[in-house]
Amino acid sequence: HCTSLSKRSCHAMVKVDDPISGIHSVADDVDADVVVLGVHRPRPFFDLFSGSTLERLGRASERPVLLVRDPASGQYQNPVCGIDFSASCVEAARSCAMLVPEARISTFFAVHIPFKGFLAPGGTPAEFQPYIEDAKRRLDTWLSTADLPEQCTPPEVLVGEVQDALNRMLKKVNGDLIVVGAHGRVSPSPTY
Repeated sequence: HCTSLSKRSCHAMVKVDDPISGIHSVADDVDADVVVLGVHRPRPFFDLFSGSTLERLGRASERPVLLVRDPASGQYQNPVCGIDFSASCVEAARSCAMLVPEARISTFFAVHIPFKGFLAPGGTPAEFQPYIEDAKRRLDTWLSTADLPEQCTPPEVLVGEVQDALNRMLKKVNGDLIVVGAHGRVSPSPTY
């Protein structure tokens, strides 16, 4: 646990407990601003039934959780934040702004069009345009009250599955930090 990011004052603690309840307990005891986890060894069979520690912690935590996959060579420069009309994505963006206050946070909104072959059989931009325009209207309405941090760019509307849209955005901005809130299915729905 680190008492200050600017002083880099950290110390190690050992606690024998269930990983989720133990991490929550320590985070509560020290009033952590963020919980940081490293990637553990793959456990496909165990994770299939119970989910990874990160997934379980992310679902149960009211604190931001940062998963570090690779060693960081410096401060994050290009965070990417998905927008899904939820309060949790706003909180994720706010946490990111506190973690990396100098960075510009690139945001995107994925427009998933199920049954694209039926609704847009040609797959042309013109066929997708009504869905994009509707998403932009809904997004503008939501953004008028969302209170995203100033570091956030206006969300780019991308047609496709969330994972595909995220990968395209990461590539476009050379993203080095993925920012997500706990997924919430809220109205207005981001899918068609």
